[in-house]
Parts: sequence; C-alpha cells; structure tokens
Amino acid sequence: MKKKVILPFEDHPYSLTYHYIAFPMGIIQGNAKKDITPWICSKYTNCSFAKRNGVQKFTIYITDFWALEDKILIQQRVDLHPELYEQFFGGLVPLIRKMIDKGYYPTGTYNEEYIPGKWCYQKTYRAHDYILIGYDDITQNFISIGYRETRRFERYLIPYENMEQALRTVRAPKIRFGFFEMLKDAKFDLDMPRMLSGLTDYLESKNSLQMYTADKFWGMDAIRHLADLLVSSGEKDGYVDERYTRGLMEHKFFMRMRMDYLLKNGYLSDGKYLELSTQAYQIAERAHMLGLKYNLTRKATLLPRLHEMIDQILEIEIDYLPQVLSELRKDPV
Repeated sequence: MKKKVILPFEDHPYSLTYHYIAFPMGIIQGNAKKDITPWICSKYTNCSFAKRNGVQKFTIYITDFWALEDKILIQQRVDLHPELYEQFFGGLVPLIRKMIDKGYYPTGTYNEEYIPGKWCYQKTYRAHDYILIGYDDITQNFISIGYRETRRFERYLIPYENMEQALRTVRAPKIRFGFFEMLKDAKFDLDMPRMLSGLTDYLESKNSLQMYTADKFWGMDAIRHLADLLVSSGEKDGYVDERYTRGLMEHKFFMRMRMDYLLKNGYLSDGKYLELSTQAYQIAERAHMLGLKYNLTRKATLLPRLHEMIDQILEIEIDYLPQVLSELRKDPV
C-alpha cells in the first residue's frame, strides 16, 4: 500500500551551524514532550578552534553529539557490502522505508552528485552527511532536511532512484547507516557538575575532558583566534565564513538561555547576569550580520569593527561569568 510518513522534526533547531549538531537537535526538539532547557544548559558551554593541516575551524564543543550517553537518543547501525542489502532487506529503499515506519531517522553519507538542489548535483562527486525524516510512496520521494545550494537549512525531496544512486556511488566498500530513535522516557535534567565544569573550561580556555586535545584552542582563546581568523580570511579571500559567525552567535544564544534558566529557577539571584548575557548575544547577532554584510560589500572597514564586537563580547563575559560561577559554587540550590 502506498503511503506517506513524516517523522517529527524541528525545522529551526537551536543550532544550525553544522549538520552534526542540527540533526540531533532537530530530532530532540521535534519529539520532546518535556522542556529540554535544563539539558541544554548542562551541555553547550565550551567552544573550540582547530588549526590543523592548513584547515581552521570554530565550533561549539560538545561530546556525545547524538545524546546517546545521555540516553535521549538510541542508535542502530547497519554496515554491509552493497550486494547484501538486496539479500537481507530486499534493497536499500525498502530498508530505509521500514526503518522510518518504525520511527527511526536514517543517517549516513551519500554522494551529493545525485541529490537535486545540492551545488554539485550532476557536476561532481561529493560525499556528505544526510538525514531522512520521511518518505512519500505516491511521489516516490524521501523527505530530507539540511543545507542546499540556497544556503538555507530546509526540507527537500530526494527521488527514491536518486537516493539509491547517491548511496551506491559513495567511495567506500560498505554502505553504512545510522538509524536514530528518540527514547520515550528521555530525561532532560540539569547536570550542575557538568555545567560548572564546562563554564570553568570556557573561562580558563581549556578542556578538562579526557580526550585528544592537540592542535586546538578552547573557550575564550578559541574566540580570540576566531576573531583573528575572520579578519585575516576577510582580507585575504574577501569572505567571512558565515558558519563561524553563526556558531559564535549560537554559543551566546545558549549562554543567554543558561542565565535565564538559572535565574528563573533560583540558582542565581541577580538579574544582571541575564542582562549581560543578553547584551553579549545581541552583539553576536550584529557581528553575524556584519559578516554577511562584508561578504556582500567587501568593505574593508567592516573587518576591524567585527573584531571589536567580538572583543566586546569577551569583555562582558570576563566581567560576569566568574561571578556566576562563584555564586553557583557557594549556594548550589
């Protein structure tokens, strides 16, 4: 029987900078029956700037991107040679449809050369990540969401036959799927020790987690390096990477959300922390817009202003975040 199935997904998740953050966030926001704010306040605290092999990247730093350790999402994996999918599941398309029917979100890597609306469609090979949130047997399309040539995060259709080719032409010996599902009894409690550790790491420009941390700068140092990169890349290439200015803006959005939650729930007593975090977020919003304006105008005077705005954000945080940490450690509610 032909049918149409679309799983819950938030089209405008809190973080849009990268697929690997937006995808799980979209699933969680789309399915959660409780307020997820306490969980977010515990998690999105630090940031990193990587400088490796000539590639530089700024991102909000989190471990457990897919919230598996937090027991919010679960994952099933299938990793087989292409010919085995026909033997075990009746083909790739039937497997994907069956998993969506069961409430799982298919993810993996495909070749965007076969995906309409991608900049490399019918032009060149490009392996990239994807998520599927539904299917429509009537039109013979999968429903996906992500960035396309429009540079907007949006829903789009992938014909079944195109998806098949996009998967089969990935330059790897096996086709790998990750199928994610939201746990019905997921909890979104505040983890105060984790939040305090993350905020401390951010202020002290470090990462206290046990993992490989070479070739990276953390916390406020990461943002200082980001400011320098935006200016230097703007001068050299005539382009400010909007992913990085958006990432900075989103980091300040989460910080403001955190101060708002802590104030409303009695963990903090002074409303000035919310006011200052709001100021920082508003400056980050303007910085993001200024970067977009530079990409359109190439007006050189905008770059020093962009750096100054980022410096202002750090000055605000250096002033109030140590006070926040002091109050939280002295009187944890």
